[in-house]
Amino acid sequence: MVANSRDLLLHIGRDGIINYANKSSKRILQWKPEELIGRHISEIAPLFETVLDFPNKSNAPLSTQNDDEQIIEFLNKKGSRKLLKIRCGNFVDNPDINGLVVRAQDMSAQQKTELENKFKQDLFTAAFRINTAMCSITDPVSGEILDVNDAWVNTLGFTREEAIGKTSLELNIWGIPENRKKALNILQITGRLQNFEGLIRKKDGSTRTVLASAETVKIGSVERLLFSTLDISEQKRMEEEQKYRQDLFTASFRVNNALCSITDPESGEILDINNAWLKALGYKRSEVIGKYVLDLNIWKNAAYRNSAISQLRNHGRLCNHEEEIRTKNGNMLTVIYSAEILKIGSIEHLFSSARDITDERRQAAQLEESQERLRQAQKMEAVGQLTGGISHDFNNLLSIIIGNAEIIEESGGFNKQIDAILRASIRGSELTQSLLAFSRKQLLNPISFRLDTQLQQMLSLLPRTLGATICITTKTDPDLWECYADPGQVENVLLNLATNARDAMPDGGNLDIQYANKTIDEGDFVALTVADTGCGMKEETLKHILEPFFTTKKIGQGTGLGLSMVSGFTEQSNGRLSITSNVGVGTQVELCLPRSK
Repeated sequence: MVANSRDLLLHIGRDGIINYANKSSKRILQWKPEELIGRHISEIAPLFETVLDFPNKSNAPLSTQNDDEQIIEFLNKKGSRKLLKIRCGNFVDNPDINGLVVRAQDMSAQQKTELENKFKQDLFTAAFRINTAMCSITDPVSGEILDVNDAWVNTLGFTREEAIGKTSLELNIWGIPENRKKALNILQITGRLQNFEGLIRKKDGSTRTVLASAETVKIGSVERLLFSTLDISEQKRMEEEQKYRQDLFTASFRVNNALCSITDPESGEILDINNAWLKALGYKRSEVIGKYVLDLNIWKNAAYRNSAISQLRNHGRLCNHEEEIRTKNGNMLTVIYSAEILKIGSIEHLFSSARDITDERRQAAQLEESQERLRQAQKMEAVGQLTGGISHDFNNLLSIIIGNAEIIEESGGFNKQIDAILRASIRGSELTQSLLAFSRKQLLNPISFRLDTQLQQMLSLLPRTLGATICITTKTDPDLWECYADPGQVENVLLNLATNARDAMPDGGNLDIQYANKTIDEGDFVALTVADTGCGMKEETLKHILEPFFTTKKIGQGTGLGLSMVSGFTEQSNGRLSITSNVGVGTQVELCLPRSK
Protein backbone atom coordinates (compact mmCIF):
# COMPACT_ATOMS: atom_id res chain seq x y z
CA MET A 1 0.00 0.00 0.00
CA VAL A 2 2.85 2.39 0.83
CA ALA A 3 4.60 1.71 -2.45
CA ASN A 4 1.47 2.38 -4.50
CA SER A 5 0.27 5.45 -2.56
CA ARG A 6 -0.48 8.51 -4.72
CA ASP A 7 1.25 10.61 -2.09
CA LEU A 8 5.00 10.98 -2.06
CA LEU A 9 6.40 9.00 0.85
CA LEU A 10 9.96 9.56 2.04
CA HIS A 11 12.09 8.22 4.85
CA ILE A 12 14.79 10.64 5.94
CA GLY A 13 17.52 9.64 8.35
CA ARG A 14 18.82 11.80 11.18
CA ASP A 15 21.67 12.85 8.87
CA GLY A 16 19.18 14.22 6.29
CA ILE A 17 19.85 11.44 3.74
CA ILE A 18 16.84 10.04 1.89
CA ASN A 19 16.66 6.27 2.65
CA TYR A 20 13.35 5.48 0.94
CA ALA A 21 11.06 6.99 -1.74
CA ASN A 22 7.94 5.42 -3.19
CA LYS A 23 6.89 5.31 -6.85
CA SER A 24 4.93 8.60 -6.63
CA SER A 25 8.29 10.42 -6.70
CA LYS A 26 8.34 9.79 -10.44
CA ARG A 27 4.85 11.25 -10.98
CA ILE A 28 5.19 14.18 -8.63
CA LEU A 29 8.87 15.18 -8.96
CA GLN A 30 9.98 13.21 -12.04
CA TRP A 31 12.62 11.52 -9.87
CA LYS A 32 12.72 7.72 -9.86
CA PRO A 33 12.85 6.28 -6.30
CA GLU A 34 16.33 4.92 -6.82
CA GLU A 35 17.50 8.38 -8.00
CA LEU A 36 16.42 9.98 -4.74
CA ILE A 37 17.79 7.35 -2.37
CA GLY A 38 21.18 8.47 -1.07
CA ARG A 39 20.58 12.18 -1.78
CA HIS A 40 20.37 14.78 0.93
CA ILE A 41 16.88 16.21 1.45
CA SER A 42 18.20 19.77 0.82
CA GLU A 43 18.86 18.83 -2.81
CA ILE A 44 15.15 18.49 -3.55
CA ALA A 45 13.75 20.72 -0.75
CA PRO A 46 16.26 23.55 0.00
CA LEU A 47 14.18 24.98 2.89
CA PHE A 48 13.28 21.65 4.47
CA GLU A 49 15.88 21.84 7.25
CA THR A 50 15.08 25.47 8.02
CA VAL A 51 11.33 24.98 8.26
CA LEU A 52 11.45 21.72 10.21
CA ASP A 53 14.65 22.32 12.19
CA PHE A 54 15.99 19.00 10.94
CA PRO A 55 18.30 17.25 11.52
CA ASN A 56 18.09 18.18 15.22
CA LYS A 57 21.61 17.65 16.48
CA SER A 58 20.65 18.57 20.02
CA ASN A 59 18.25 15.60 20.22
CA ALA A 60 15.55 18.02 21.34
CA PRO A 61 11.98 17.30 20.22
CA LEU A 62 11.37 18.39 16.61
CA SER A 63 9.09 21.40 16.07
CA THR A 64 6.98 19.49 13.56
CA GLN A 65 4.68 16.79 14.90
CA ASN A 66 2.68 14.16 13.04
CA ASP A 67 -0.46 16.21 12.57
CA ASP A 68 1.25 19.51 11.51
CA GLU A 69 1.00 20.57 7.87
CA GLN A 70 3.60 22.66 6.10
CA ILE A 71 3.89 23.99 2.60
CA ILE A 72 7.38 23.30 1.32
CA GLU A 73 8.94 24.17 -2.04
CA PHE A 74 10.44 21.13 -3.80
CA LEU A 75 12.58 20.96 -6.92
CA ASN A 76 11.76 18.42 -9.60
CA LYS A 77 14.38 16.67 -11.66
CA LYS A 78 14.43 19.52 -14.20
CA GLY A 79 14.93 22.13 -11.49
CA SER A 80 11.40 23.54 -11.65
CA ARG A 81 9.84 24.61 -8.36
CA LYS A 82 6.76 22.89 -6.99
CA LEU A 83 4.81 23.54 -3.79
CA LEU A 84 3.85 20.41 -1.81
CA LYS A 85 1.83 20.06 1.41
CA ILE A 86 3.68 17.76 3.82
CA ARG A 87 3.07 15.96 7.06
CA CYS A 88 5.99 14.57 9.03
CA GLY A 89 6.21 11.73 11.52
CA ASN A 90 9.04 12.00 14.02
CA PHE A 91 10.53 8.56 14.61
CA VAL A 92 14.08 9.65 15.42
CA ASP A 93 14.00 7.90 18.78
CA ASN A 94 12.48 4.74 17.35
CA PRO A 95 15.40 2.36 16.80
CA ASP A 96 13.49 0.54 14.06
CA ILE A 97 12.77 3.70 12.02
CA ASN A 98 15.38 6.23 13.34
CA GLY A 99 14.31 9.25 11.29
CA LEU A 100 11.42 11.09 9.74
CA VAL A 101 8.60 9.71 7.67
CA VAL A 102 7.38 12.41 5.26
CA ARG A 103 4.08 12.33 3.36
CA ALA A 104 3.94 14.99 0.56
CA GLN A 105 0.81 15.72 -1.42
CA ASP A 106 0.08 17.71 -4.55
CA MET A 107 -2.21 20.55 -3.53
CA SER A 108 -5.54 21.19 -5.22
CA ALA A 109 -5.74 23.89 -7.87
CA GLN A 110 -7.72 26.10 -5.47
CA GLN A 111 -5.13 25.67 -2.73
CA LYS A 112 -2.38 26.52 -5.19
CA THR A 113 -4.21 29.59 -6.33
CA GLU A 114 -4.83 30.74 -2.78
CA LEU A 115 -1.22 30.13 -1.88
CA GLU A 116 0.05 31.91 -4.96
CA ASN A 117 -2.24 34.84 -4.27
CA LYS A 118 -1.04 35.00 -0.69
CA PHE A 119 2.52 34.82 -1.90
CA LYS A 120 1.93 37.61 -4.37
CA GLN A 121 0.17 39.67 -1.75
CA ASP A 122 2.99 39.16 0.72
CA LEU A 123 5.48 39.99 -2.02
CA PHE A 124 3.56 43.16 -2.96
CA THR A 125 3.25 44.17 0.68
CA ALA A 126 6.96 43.71 1.24
CA ALA A 127 7.83 45.65 -1.93
CA PHE A 128 5.32 48.36 -1.02
CA ARG A 129 6.67 48.74 2.52
CA ILE A 130 10.39 48.85 1.73
CA ASN A 131 10.16 50.86 -1.52
CA THR A 132 12.35 53.97 -1.32
CA ALA A 133 9.81 55.86 -3.43
CA MET A 134 6.79 57.38 -1.66
CA CYS A 135 3.97 54.92 -2.32
CA SER A 136 0.27 55.21 -1.53
CA ILE A 137 -2.91 53.32 -2.36
CA THR A 138 -6.12 55.33 -2.70
CA ASP A 139 -9.71 54.80 -3.66
CA PRO A 140 -9.97 56.09 -7.24
CA VAL A 141 -13.53 57.33 -6.63
CA SER A 142 -13.41 58.98 -3.20
CA GLY A 143 -9.66 59.72 -3.15
CA GLU A 144 -9.46 58.17 0.34
CA ILE A 145 -5.94 57.04 1.24
CA LEU A 146 -6.01 53.31 2.03
CA ASP A 147 -2.32 52.74 2.74
CA VAL A 148 1.05 54.49 2.64
CA ASN A 149 4.58 53.15 2.96
CA ASP A 150 7.42 54.18 5.26
CA ALA A 151 9.06 56.43 2.62
CA TRP A 152 5.77 58.38 2.28
CA VAL A 153 5.53 58.79 6.07
CA ASN A 154 9.19 59.76 6.51
CA THR A 155 9.17 62.29 3.66
CA LEU A 156 5.87 64.07 4.31
CA GLY A 157 5.99 63.94 8.09
CA PHE A 158 2.49 62.49 8.63
CA THR A 159 1.97 59.37 10.71
CA ARG A 160 0.26 56.40 9.09
CA GLU A 161 -2.77 56.95 11.31
CA GLU A 162 -2.97 60.64 10.23
CA ALA A 163 -2.93 59.70 6.55
CA ILE A 164 -5.11 56.58 6.23
CA GLY A 165 -8.77 57.42 5.77
CA LYS A 166 -8.02 60.99 4.63
CA THR A 167 -7.80 62.41 1.12
CA SER A 168 -4.87 64.30 -0.38
CA LEU A 169 -7.03 67.44 -0.41
CA GLU A 170 -7.78 67.08 3.29
CA LEU A 171 -4.09 66.66 4.03
CA ASN A 172 -3.31 69.61 1.67
CA ILE A 173 -0.52 67.60 0.07
CA TRP A 174 -0.65 69.15 -3.40
CA GLY A 175 1.78 72.10 -3.51
CA ILE A 176 -0.05 73.46 -6.56
CA PRO A 177 -3.73 72.40 -6.36
CA GLU A 178 -4.19 72.81 -10.12
CA ASN A 179 -1.66 70.01 -10.65
CA ARG A 180 -4.07 67.52 -9.05
CA LYS A 181 -6.69 68.28 -11.69
CA LYS A 182 -4.09 67.90 -14.46
CA ALA A 183 -2.89 64.58 -13.04
CA LEU A 184 -6.44 63.18 -12.69
CA ASN A 185 -7.29 64.32 -16.19
CA ILE A 186 -4.28 62.43 -17.58
CA LEU A 187 -5.27 59.36 -15.59
CA GLN A 188 -8.82 59.43 -16.92
CA ILE A 189 -7.65 59.78 -20.53
CA THR A 190 -4.70 57.38 -20.60
CA GLY A 191 -5.32 55.17 -17.59
CA ARG A 192 -1.91 55.96 -16.13
CA LEU A 193 0.32 58.82 -14.99
CA GLN A 194 4.03 58.72 -15.69
CA ASN A 195 6.77 61.04 -14.35
CA PHE A 196 4.42 63.93 -13.66
CA GLU A 197 6.57 66.70 -12.17
CA GLY A 198 5.06 68.85 -9.45
CA LEU A 199 5.26 70.05 -5.87
CA ILE A 200 3.98 68.28 -2.78
CA ARG A 201 3.51 69.94 0.60
CA LYS A 202 4.80 68.33 3.77
CA LYS A 203 3.06 68.45 7.13
CA ASP A 204 5.28 71.34 8.22
CA GLY A 205 4.26 73.38 5.14
CA SER A 206 7.54 73.06 3.23
CA THR A 207 7.43 71.72 -0.31
CA ARG A 208 9.37 69.13 -2.26
CA THR A 209 9.72 68.64 -6.00
CA VAL A 210 8.58 65.17 -7.08
CA LEU A 211 8.00 62.94 -10.09
CA ALA A 212 4.68 61.17 -9.63
CA SER A 213 3.55 58.03 -11.43
CA ALA A 214 0.18 56.35 -10.92
CA GLU A 215 -1.90 53.57 -12.36
CA THR A 216 -5.31 52.09 -11.69
CA VAL A 217 -4.93 48.40 -10.69
CA LYS A 218 -7.64 45.87 -10.02
CA ILE A 219 -7.23 43.91 -6.81
CA GLY A 220 -9.80 41.15 -7.07
CA SER A 221 -12.86 42.94 -8.32
CA VAL A 222 -11.95 46.25 -6.66
CA GLU A 223 -10.07 49.05 -8.42
CA ARG A 224 -7.36 50.85 -6.57
CA LEU A 225 -5.13 53.77 -7.52
CA LEU A 226 -1.46 53.08 -6.85
CA PHE A 227 0.83 56.13 -6.58
CA SER A 228 4.63 55.99 -6.68
CA THR A 229 6.37 59.32 -6.13
CA LEU A 230 10.10 60.09 -6.30
CA ASP A 231 11.52 63.05 -4.39
CA ILE A 232 13.76 64.85 -6.91
CA SER A 233 14.24 68.08 -4.92
CA GLU A 234 17.98 67.58 -4.51
CA GLN A 235 18.33 66.54 -8.12
CA LYS A 236 16.41 69.65 -9.23
CA ARG A 237 18.53 71.84 -6.97
CA MET A 238 21.70 70.41 -8.47
CA GLU A 239 20.30 70.76 -12.00
CA GLU A 240 19.33 74.38 -11.34
CA GLU A 241 22.73 75.09 -9.81
CA GLN A 242 24.44 73.47 -12.77
CA LYS A 243 22.21 75.40 -15.18
CA TYR A 244 23.00 78.63 -13.31
CA ARG A 245 26.72 77.95 -13.59
CA GLN A 246 26.34 77.03 -17.25
CA ASP A 247 24.28 80.16 -17.95
CA LEU A 248 26.81 82.25 -16.02
CA PHE A 249 29.68 80.80 -18.04
CA THR A 250 27.77 81.21 -21.30
CA ALA A 251 26.96 84.85 -20.51
CA SER A 252 30.55 85.69 -19.53
CA PHE A 253 31.83 83.78 -22.56
CA ARG A 254 29.49 85.57 -24.97
CA VAL A 255 30.08 89.14 -23.70
CA ASN A 256 33.81 88.77 -23.08
CA ASN A 257 35.81 91.44 -24.94
CA ALA A 258 38.55 88.90 -25.63
CA LEU A 259 38.34 86.66 -28.70
CA CYS A 260 37.20 83.37 -27.10
CA SER A 261 36.73 79.96 -28.69
CA ILE A 262 36.15 76.36 -27.59
CA THR A 263 37.53 73.67 -29.87
CA ASP A 264 38.28 69.96 -29.92
CA PRO A 265 42.01 69.76 -29.07
CA GLU A 266 42.61 66.81 -31.38
CA SER A 267 40.62 67.59 -34.52
CA GLY A 268 40.43 71.38 -34.21
CA GLU A 269 36.64 71.34 -34.67
CA ILE A 270 35.12 74.63 -33.46
CA LEU A 271 32.48 73.93 -30.82
CA ASP A 272 31.67 77.50 -29.79
CA ILE A 273 32.91 81.07 -30.27
CA ASN A 274 31.92 84.38 -28.72
CA ASN A 275 30.71 87.62 -30.30
CA ALA A 276 34.08 89.37 -30.01
CA TRP A 277 35.69 86.54 -32.04
CA LEU A 278 33.03 86.80 -34.75
CA LYS A 279 33.30 90.60 -34.96
CA ALA A 280 37.09 90.65 -35.09
CA LEU A 281 37.44 87.90 -37.72
CA GLY A 282 34.37 88.84 -39.76
CA TYR A 283 32.52 85.51 -39.68
CA LYS A 284 28.94 84.53 -38.90
CA ARG A 285 28.38 81.87 -36.23
CA SER A 286 26.89 79.47 -38.80
CA GLU A 287 30.08 79.76 -40.88
CA VAL A 288 32.37 78.44 -38.16
CA ILE A 289 30.50 76.15 -35.72
CA GLY A 290 31.34 72.55 -36.67
CA LYS A 291 34.12 73.68 -39.02
CA TYR A 292 37.83 73.03 -38.49
CA VAL A 293 40.37 75.69 -37.56
CA LEU A 294 42.88 74.64 -40.21
CA ASP A 295 40.19 74.55 -42.92
CA LEU A 296 39.27 78.16 -42.12
CA ASN A 297 42.96 79.10 -42.54
CA ILE A 298 42.89 81.27 -39.42
CA TRP A 299 46.49 80.70 -38.33
CA LYS A 300 49.16 82.56 -40.27
CA ASN A 301 51.41 79.60 -39.59
CA ALA A 302 49.42 76.35 -39.60
CA ALA A 303 52.26 74.52 -37.85
CA TYR A 304 51.86 76.85 -34.87
CA ARG A 305 48.65 75.10 -33.77
CA ASN A 306 50.36 71.71 -33.61
CA SER A 307 53.20 73.28 -31.63
CA ALA A 308 50.69 74.96 -29.30
CA ILE A 309 48.84 71.67 -28.66
CA SER A 310 52.17 69.98 -27.88
CA GLN A 311 53.06 72.72 -25.39
CA LEU A 312 49.59 72.46 -23.83
CA ARG A 313 50.01 68.71 -23.38
CA ASN A 314 53.41 69.24 -21.71
CA HIS A 315 52.66 72.29 -19.57
CA GLY A 316 48.84 72.37 -19.27
CA ARG A 317 48.44 75.92 -20.58
CA LEU A 318 49.79 78.68 -22.81
CA CYS A 319 50.03 82.24 -21.54
CA ASN A 320 50.42 85.49 -23.48
CA HIS A 321 51.93 84.24 -26.72
CA GLU A 322 52.06 86.85 -29.47
CA GLU A 323 50.76 85.46 -32.75
CA GLU A 324 49.13 86.55 -36.00
CA ILE A 325 45.72 85.27 -37.14
CA ARG A 326 43.91 85.74 -40.43
CA THR A 327 40.43 87.30 -40.75
CA LYS A 328 37.80 86.18 -43.25
CA ASN A 329 38.83 88.91 -45.74
CA GLY A 330 42.51 87.97 -45.46
CA ASN A 331 43.71 90.77 -43.17
CA MET A 332 46.16 89.81 -40.43
CA LEU A 333 45.55 90.59 -36.76
CA THR A 334 48.24 90.58 -34.10
CA VAL A 335 46.94 88.95 -30.90
CA ILE A 336 48.13 87.96 -27.45
CA TYR A 337 47.03 84.32 -27.25
CA SER A 338 46.38 82.16 -24.16
CA ALA A 339 44.89 78.65 -24.04
CA GLU A 340 44.17 75.79 -21.66
CA ILE A 341 42.83 72.25 -22.04
CA LEU A 342 39.81 71.78 -19.77
CA LYS A 343 38.09 68.48 -19.02
CA ILE A 344 34.30 68.75 -18.94
CA GLY A 345 33.07 65.43 -17.68
CA SER A 346 35.35 62.95 -19.43
CA ILE A 347 35.75 65.03 -22.59
CA GLU A 348 38.68 67.39 -23.22
CA HIS A 349 38.04 70.85 -24.68
CA LEU A 350 40.53 73.52 -25.73
CA PHE A 351 39.55 76.93 -24.38
CA SER A 352 41.35 79.80 -26.14
CA SER A 353 41.36 83.51 -25.36
CA ALA A 354 43.05 86.14 -27.53
CA ARG A 355 43.41 89.90 -27.17
CA ASP A 356 43.63 91.93 -30.38
CA ILE A 357 46.67 94.23 -30.13
CA THR A 358 46.82 95.16 -33.84
CA ASP A 359 45.96 98.82 -33.19
CA GLU A 360 48.31 98.95 -30.22
CA ARG A 361 51.19 97.66 -32.35
CA ARG A 362 50.28 100.08 -35.17
CA GLN A 363 50.10 103.02 -32.79
CA ALA A 364 53.39 102.01 -31.17
CA ALA A 365 55.03 101.83 -34.61
CA GLN A 366 53.59 105.21 -35.55
CA LEU A 367 54.78 106.69 -32.28
CA GLU A 368 58.26 105.26 -32.81
CA GLU A 369 58.28 106.66 -36.34
CA SER A 370 57.15 110.08 -35.09
CA GLN A 371 59.78 110.06 -32.38
CA GLU A 372 62.43 109.09 -34.93
CA ARG A 373 61.32 111.92 -37.21
CA LEU A 374 61.42 114.32 -34.26
CA ARG A 375 64.92 113.17 -33.30
CA GLN A 376 66.02 113.53 -36.91
CA ALA A 377 64.48 117.01 -37.17
CA GLN A 378 66.13 118.09 -33.93
CA LYS A 379 69.45 116.73 -35.13
CA MET A 380 69.11 118.44 -38.50
CA GLU A 381 68.07 121.67 -36.81
CA ALA A 382 71.10 121.58 -34.54
CA VAL A 383 73.45 120.82 -37.46
CA GLY A 384 71.72 123.52 -39.50
CA GLN A 385 72.27 126.15 -36.83
CA LEU A 386 75.90 125.13 -36.53
CA THR A 387 76.58 125.08 -40.27
CA GLY A 388 74.66 128.32 -40.77
CA GLY A 389 76.81 130.17 -38.23
CA ILE A 390 80.04 128.69 -39.51
CA SER A 391 79.10 129.40 -43.14
CA HIS A 392 78.53 133.11 -42.52
CA ASP A 393 81.90 133.55 -40.75
CA PHE A 394 83.66 131.34 -43.28
CA ASN A 395 82.12 133.28 -46.17
CA ASN A 396 83.30 136.56 -44.65
CA LEU A 397 86.86 135.24 -44.44
CA LEU A 398 86.66 133.98 -48.03
CA SER A 399 85.44 137.39 -49.19
CA ILE A 400 88.56 139.04 -47.70
CA ILE A 401 90.85 136.43 -49.31
CA ILE A 402 89.15 136.74 -52.70
CA GLY A 403 89.23 140.57 -52.58
CA ASN A 404 92.91 140.75 -51.73
CA ALA A 405 93.77 138.08 -54.30
CA GLU A 406 91.99 140.06 -57.01
CA ILE A 407 93.95 143.23 -56.05
CA ILE A 408 97.24 141.32 -56.23
CA GLU A 409 96.17 139.81 -59.57
CA GLU A 410 95.49 143.27 -61.01
CA SER A 411 98.93 144.50 -59.90
CA GLY A 412 100.64 141.65 -61.73
CA GLY A 413 102.99 138.90 -60.63
CA PHE A 414 102.36 135.54 -59.02
CA ASN A 415 99.59 134.88 -61.54
CA LYS A 416 99.77 131.12 -61.20
CA GLN A 417 99.58 131.18 -57.40
CA ILE A 418 96.90 133.85 -57.37
CA ASP A 419 94.80 131.80 -59.80
CA ALA A 420 95.02 128.77 -57.49
CA ILE A 421 94.00 130.93 -54.51
CA LEU A 422 90.97 132.28 -56.42
CA ARG A 423 89.80 128.83 -57.56
CA ALA A 424 90.08 127.41 -54.04
CA SER A 425 88.33 130.43 -52.56
CA ILE A 426 85.48 130.24 -55.10
CA ARG A 427 85.10 126.53 -54.34
CA GLY A 428 84.98 127.37 -50.63
CA SER A 429 82.33 130.00 -51.37
CA GLU A 430 80.25 127.46 -53.25
CA LEU A 431 80.59 125.11 -50.27
CA THR A 432 79.32 127.79 -47.92
CA GLN A 433 76.34 128.30 -50.22
CA SER A 434 75.56 124.61 -49.94
CA LEU A 435 75.82 124.81 -46.18
CA LEU A 436 73.57 127.85 -46.13
CA ALA A 437 71.08 126.09 -48.38
CA PHE A 438 71.03 123.12 -46.01
CA SER A 439 70.58 125.37 -42.98
CA ARG A 440 67.81 127.22 -44.89
CA LYS A 441 69.65 130.54 -44.37
CA GLN A 442 70.79 131.25 -47.91
CA LEU A 443 69.43 134.33 -49.64
CA LEU A 444 66.94 133.35 -52.36
CA ASN A 445 65.61 135.44 -55.21
CA PRO A 446 62.33 133.71 -56.09
CA ILE A 447 60.50 134.72 -59.28
CA SER A 448 57.74 133.24 -61.44
CA PHE A 449 59.01 131.18 -64.36
CA ARG A 450 58.20 128.15 -66.46
CA LEU A 451 60.36 125.30 -65.17
CA ASP A 452 60.97 123.42 -68.43
CA THR A 453 61.98 126.63 -70.23
CA GLN A 454 64.35 127.74 -67.44
CA LEU A 455 66.15 124.38 -67.31
CA GLN A 456 66.47 123.96 -71.09
CA GLN A 457 69.93 125.52 -71.22
CA MET A 458 71.12 123.34 -68.31
CA LEU A 459 69.79 120.26 -70.11
CA SER A 460 71.84 121.11 -73.19
CA LEU A 461 75.01 121.05 -71.06
CA LEU A 462 74.23 117.78 -69.23
CA PRO A 463 75.36 115.32 -71.97
CA ARG A 464 78.91 116.60 -71.78
CA THR A 465 78.78 116.45 -67.94
CA LEU A 466 77.24 112.97 -67.68
CA GLY A 467 78.99 111.27 -70.57
CA ALA A 468 77.91 109.43 -73.71
CA THR A 469 76.87 106.21 -71.88
CA ILE A 470 73.88 107.89 -70.27
CA CYS A 471 70.75 108.48 -72.35
CA ILE A 472 68.73 111.54 -71.30
CA THR A 473 65.01 111.77 -72.04
CA THR A 474 62.62 114.60 -71.16
CA LYS A 475 58.89 114.93 -71.04
CA THR A 476 56.82 117.99 -70.23
CA ASP A 477 53.20 119.06 -69.89
CA PRO A 478 52.24 121.44 -72.72
CA ASP A 479 50.14 123.44 -70.24
CA LEU A 480 52.79 123.45 -67.54
CA TRP A 481 52.10 126.02 -64.81
CA GLU A 482 54.67 128.60 -63.80
CA CYS A 483 56.41 127.97 -60.49
CA TYR A 484 57.65 130.42 -57.87
CA ALA A 485 61.28 129.80 -56.84
CA ASP A 486 64.91 130.89 -57.26
CA PRO A 487 65.78 129.81 -60.83
CA GLY A 488 69.54 129.68 -60.15
CA GLN A 489 69.04 127.30 -57.22
CA VAL A 490 66.69 125.15 -59.32
CA GLU A 491 69.47 124.77 -61.90
CA ASN A 492 71.87 123.74 -59.12
CA VAL A 493 69.31 121.17 -57.94
CA LEU A 494 69.02 119.62 -61.43
CA LEU A 495 72.81 119.55 -61.82
CA ASN A 496 73.18 117.94 -58.38
CA LEU A 497 70.55 115.27 -59.07
CA ALA A 498 71.94 114.52 -62.52
CA THR A 499 75.46 114.13 -61.10
CA ASN A 500 74.21 111.73 -58.40
CA ALA A 501 72.42 109.73 -61.12
CA ARG A 502 75.62 109.52 -63.14
CA ASP A 503 77.53 108.17 -60.13
CA ALA A 504 74.81 105.53 -59.64
CA MET A 505 75.18 104.39 -63.28
CA PRO A 506 78.95 103.85 -63.80
CA ASP A 507 78.26 101.55 -66.76
CA GLY A 508 75.66 103.86 -68.29
CA GLY A 509 71.88 103.89 -68.20
CA ASN A 510 68.82 106.07 -68.65
CA LEU A 511 68.09 109.41 -67.04
CA ASP A 512 64.43 110.42 -67.35
CA ILE A 513 63.45 114.03 -66.57
CA GLN A 514 59.77 114.99 -66.41
CA TYR A 515 57.81 118.20 -65.71
CA ALA A 516 54.18 118.01 -64.62
CA ASN A 517 51.41 119.90 -62.89
CA LYS A 518 50.48 118.34 -59.55
CA THR A 519 47.70 119.08 -57.06
CA ILE A 520 47.92 117.64 -53.55
CA ASP A 521 46.28 118.44 -50.20
CA GLU A 522 48.75 121.25 -49.58
CA GLY A 523 47.90 122.98 -52.88
CA ASP A 524 49.10 123.28 -56.53
CA PHE A 525 52.70 122.50 -57.43
CA VAL A 526 54.95 122.08 -60.44
CA ALA A 527 56.79 118.77 -60.19
CA LEU A 528 60.32 118.05 -61.45
CA THR A 529 60.99 114.29 -61.48
CA VAL A 530 64.51 112.91 -62.08
CA ALA A 531 64.67 109.12 -62.41
CA ASP A 532 67.69 106.91 -63.13
CA THR A 533 68.20 103.19 -63.78
CA GLY A 534 71.20 102.94 -61.46
CA CYS A 535 72.11 100.66 -58.60
CA GLY A 536 69.49 102.05 -56.24
CA MET A 537 69.71 102.32 -52.45
CA LYS A 538 68.86 100.13 -49.49
CA GLU A 539 66.14 101.20 -47.05
CA GLU A 540 68.71 101.92 -44.35
CA THR A 541 70.61 104.25 -46.70
CA LEU A 542 67.40 106.08 -47.61
CA LYS A 543 66.83 106.90 -43.92
CA HIS A 544 70.05 108.98 -43.82
CA ILE A 545 70.33 110.25 -47.40
CA LEU A 546 69.25 113.82 -46.57
CA GLU A 547 71.57 114.18 -43.58
CA PRO A 548 74.47 116.65 -44.08
CA PHE A 549 77.86 115.09 -44.78
CA PHE A 550 76.31 111.63 -45.29
CA THR A 551 77.63 110.01 -48.45
CA THR A 552 78.09 106.53 -49.89
CA LYS A 553 81.04 107.70 -51.99
CA LYS A 554 84.66 107.10 -51.16
CA ILE A 555 86.60 109.62 -49.12
CA GLY A 556 87.49 112.67 -51.20
CA GLN A 557 84.83 111.97 -53.86
CA GLY A 558 81.91 113.80 -52.24
CA THR A 559 81.03 116.16 -49.41
CA GLY A 560 77.65 114.61 -48.60
CA LEU A 561 75.96 118.01 -48.92
CA GLY A 562 74.32 117.57 -52.33
CA LEU A 563 70.95 116.12 -51.32
CA SER A 564 70.91 117.94 -47.97
CA MET A 565 71.28 121.19 -49.98
CA VAL A 566 68.39 120.10 -52.21
CA SER A 567 66.30 119.33 -49.14
CA GLY A 568 67.12 122.68 -47.52
CA PHE A 569 66.31 124.62 -50.70
CA THR A 570 63.01 122.73 -51.10
CA GLU A 571 61.90 123.46 -47.57
CA GLN A 572 63.02 127.09 -47.79
CA SER A 573 60.96 127.42 -50.99
CA ASN A 574 57.85 125.84 -49.34
CA GLY A 575 58.13 122.91 -51.73
CA ARG A 576 57.89 119.14 -51.29
CA LEU A 577 60.61 116.54 -51.81
CA SER A 578 60.24 112.73 -52.04
CA ILE A 579 62.82 110.06 -52.86
CA THR A 580 62.09 106.42 -53.71
CA SER A 581 64.70 103.81 -54.54
CA ASN A 582 64.99 100.07 -55.09
CA VAL A 583 68.23 98.14 -55.18
CA GLY A 584 69.05 97.09 -58.73
CA VAL A 585 66.15 99.10 -60.19
CA GLY A 586 67.07 102.74 -59.69
CA THR A 587 66.19 105.94 -57.86
CA GLN A 588 63.48 108.56 -58.44
CA VAL A 589 63.55 112.06 -56.94
CA GLU A 590 60.48 114.29 -57.15
CA LEU A 591 60.82 118.02 -56.40
CA CYS A 592 57.53 119.93 -56.14
CA LEU A 593 57.77 123.73 -56.29
CA PRO A 594 54.85 126.04 -55.46
CA ARG A 595 52.71 127.17 -58.35
CA SER A 596 52.99 130.89 -59.09
CA LYS A 597 49.96 132.83 -57.93
